[in-house]
Amino acid sequence: MNRHTVVQDDRMIRILDLKRLQRSQGFGTLLLFLVCLCLGPNVACEQPTREHYHVADRTTPVDVTPDDLGIPAGQSKAIGVKVLAHDSAPGRFPAAICVARIVARTNASGGDRHLRVADFSAHHKVYWNQIFDEQPEVREVIFLTTGGLDPRGYDRTAVLEAAKLRGAELCVLYARIDSREADAEYIGALWDTRVMKPVLAMRSVGVLPAELVVELTAERDEDEPPQDPSVREADFRAEQDFRRMVRDAVWDMVEKDSAAPAGEQNPWKDYVPPRDRPWKGLRELWGS
Repeated sequence: MNRHTVVQDDRMIRILDLKRLQRSQGFGTLLLFLVCLCLGPNVACEQPTREHYHVADRTTPVDVTPDDLGIPAGQSKAIGVKVLAHDSAPGRFPAAICVARIVARTNASGGDRHLRVADFSAHHKVYWNQIFDEQPEVREVIFLTTGGLDPRGYDRTAVLEAAKLRGAELCVLYARIDSREADAEYIGALWDTRVMKPVLAMRSVGVLPAELVVELTAERDEDEPPQDPSVREADFRAEQDFRRMVRDAVWDMVEKDSAAPAGEQNPWKDYVPPRDRPWKGLRELWGS
């Protein structure tokens, strides 16, 4: 074996060692990537679950009162529907109805009391929509969101103005309140936003039979939410009864409604179909 052969063999060994090192580094990088991928949902997503991007809310919830909803004193004690405005308003229908569930909050010292609109879950929207399916005089059901409302809080007038701005001639303001007489209780008022006056006041309660409470408590699973199932059932029944009251009251109002005086604008809105082509509007702007 000559010197040239030894040098060549040594060079080949170094090349092979370098390739092994590169392969090991590539494998290590791949392994690190797979570990990060597996732990990603637990590590990378840990921060967003803390909702650190939300503004801290240092207010505390308080009970909603009848006055918050515009119900005069003593008009919400009776269960059922109470007429607040006996004067007729011809041409009230067809109309859109806005639904807003109200909560009240205050700061830590008990001052700066204000109202807020609560979020609606998808199934609650379905419940409210379907109760007017058979009533053609209700153009649509609008669910009020917080868009355009001061995030620091607002009053009843701001909520009604927001409903009117969204095209609703009627607005249902309602809330769940603490009750000593029932397992769950809801109160609310139906407002005419054109004149800004409450038309009806409503109150519903949910009382479960004692045997049903025992049955629901016994059937509760360990994986269920911490809320007592009997409380959840009573809440569902009370709100369901409240929606029925609103539906029946609107049907009564439609039957008593009369045609609007001649010359008033037709309350029905013309249907504007979507454009067939997205560039059609640009051509109209450009005049071509």
